[in-house]
Amino acid sequence: MESILERVIRVLVEEIGIAREEVKPDSHFSRDLNMDSLDQVELMLALETEFGQSIPEGEAQGLETVGQICSLIEEKLG
Repeated sequence: MESILERVIRVLVEEIGIAREEVKPDSHFSRDLNMDSLDQVELMLALETEFGQSIPEGEAQGLETVGQICSLIEEKLG
């Protein structure tokens, strides 16, 4: 079974087009992965589909790294 981190990385690679070797838990979306705000919205939508969980805009706004996204999803999945 894939971990949350592995699933998030897969979504980044498949949906956003980020190279797998660039993605680490501490990767910053804009600085390290060169994602713009549209990429980040697309990522949130893809993650909602992947995990079957809603990620409200207010919760997503403060998320800046892959690890932070993983932590939020882990909380939601309980």
